[in-house]
Amino acid sequence: MITGGAGFIGSNLVRTILRDRPDIRVVVLDKLTYAGSLENLRDLPDESRFEFRRADIANSKDISAAFAEIRPQCVLNLAAESHVVRSIDSPGTFI
Repeated sequence: MITGGAGFIGSNLVRTILRDRPDIRVVVLDKLTYAGSLENLRDLPDESRFEFRRADIANSKDISAAFAEIRPQCVLNLAAESHVVRSIDSPGTFI
């Protein structure tokens, strides 16, 4: 499971894993804010090993449901709100 997998870094990691590890299935959780886009995932090499779920990692219901259903062996958290200006305007989001 990769959170934030629709962002620049996350989507490239998804591609790398799918290319280099044919034994691994990747599930991406992403809130699709300004930093994430489904366009970043549209050209994946093997969609049968990939699943996208729109979810907010700050929402415990979303995360609990995802973990219960997917039962991931590994989680890579790449979800981030990193704009400096946004952190000043809305610091709670970053905490």
